[in-house]
Amino acid sequence: MVKILVIEDEAPLLEEIVSLLQFEDFEVIGAPDGSVGVQLARAYLPDLIISDIMMPSLDGYGVLQALQDDPATRQVPFIFLTARADYGQVRQGMQLGADDYVTKPFTREELLSAIRARLQKREVVRDRYEQRIETLRDSIALALPHELRTPLTSLMGYAEMIMLDSAILDPPQVSTMADAILKAGVRLQRQLQNFLLYAQLELGQREHSGGVALAGALEAAPAQVIERAAREQVAERSREADLHLSLENAPVCVTRSVLDKIVVELVNNAAKFSAAGTPIRVSGRVAGSDYVLRISDRGRGMTAEQIRESGAYLQFERHLYEHQGVGLGLTLARQLALLSGGGFEIESEPGQGTTVTVRLPLPVEG
Repeated sequence: MVKILVIEDEAPLLEEIVSLLQFEDFEVIGAPDGSVGVQLARAYLPDLIISDIMMPSLDGYGVLQALQDDPATRQVPFIFLTARADYGQVRQGMQLGADDYVTKPFTREELLSAIRARLQKREVVRDRYEQRIETLRDSIALALPHELRTPLTSLMGYAEMIMLDSAILDPPQVSTMADAILKAGVRLQRQLQNFLLYAQLELGQREHSGGVALAGALEAAPAQVIERAAREQVAERSREADLHLSLENAPVCVTRSVLDKIVVELVNNAAKFSAAGTPIRVSGRVAGSDYVLRISDRGRGMTAEQIRESGAYLQFERHLYEHQGVGLGLTLARQLALLSGGGFEIESEPGQGTTVTVRLPLPVEG
């Protein structure tokens, strides 16, 4: 049963609203003033709150502000009751987070219509959230075991072969197996490093109220950093001939390690999600007050919805495509760019390819 909290200091009106909503099969809690309303909201966590604006002790704006400051009640839909809903009142309430206004005197249908609209919107948001959680759960279930098991299987398998057949293996065979062991170890190491870096960034943002920053460092030769990182990534997939570089140098406000990580993850994605023989273009240019880095490919591409939903542990259509990774690369590159004071944009079209643009700030002269 939907639970509604009504906050109204006029006792007859409070009683009337409570009776009306109870008749409509809502579970209703009444509060005679704002202070009691805040207490009841925190205690009962209603599905919707209806509050008068003009009340003694704590008015409706104060109630809304108190509930917005509490993570437990921040998302509860909030409807104001007011005798005079002028533009200033509406704007003030909306800025605080109110969802709707009902002007006194109101009809039964006007109040119920506002309630239904807010509850319906709440259900849409909840369904979307649950769908995203389900997608995330499926991605983790598919990706993590594969990403940890595959390199470990290679490590253990080749090591066992060398141990059991060491007497009959010739040097080239040992070298081939050792190379496979090294590649599997590097892959596993990279995944673990990405997990740790993602956790550090998330923890840092929460501890600093979303304000962790990497800005302030300076890399004087970004072109060399970008070229080296890009060449290493295409070499891992034997796609050296597909790489096209167009880079210029200019001091940029980012640490070398962060710039390297951004390029590694984005070029790795470009190589991973495009076919051998198609170009991977990496450019770096000064544009206004930014150093603009672009990485583009002619690979699978993404839809607008996939771009919006892209994030850690999400790999789209994994049941159709077999690719290494768990979706951390794009997320890490975006976070590192933003925390360095820059920008991050994705342009993509399914079947045509993807271009990622990273904007990093240049030093301010003077």
